[in-house]
Amino acid sequence: MLRVTTGTAKNKKLEIPEIEGFRAVQEKAKQAVFSILEDRIEGAACLDLFAGSGNLGIEALSRGAESCDFVDENPTSVEIIVKNLTNTGLLEHAEVFRRSVVKYVVNTDRTYDVVFADPFYHDTALV
Repeated sequence: MLRVTTGTAKNKKLEIPEIEGFRAVQEKAKQAVFSILEDRIEGAACLDLFAGSGNLGIEALSRGAESCDFVDENPTSVEIIVKNLTNTGLLEHAEVFRRSVVKYVVNTDRTYDVVFADPFYHDTALV
């Protein structure tokens, strides 16, 4: 099970979608990413692409991001993201979109300060 490591939702557990091939960003890697982004998160508008469990975007919200949009085309992932946002008390700062990441990026008029993109390892169509 994953957990939020820092901020307002610290130590809250996050559920993981039961999807074949799904691998969440592990805590050590997540801490390394946020160590680099530390000064850019507070007040930021974030985008979590291929969101899966919402792990990265929820961590950003917990650390003070103003908002985060989550995009994933898998209905199980979308359900888990909403559940995790609700359980961490961060749902009011988020929007969750069930659609293709490529279609979302091409069609959105929104702008973001920080973008997380962590596709499945086997999804080579995006490379």
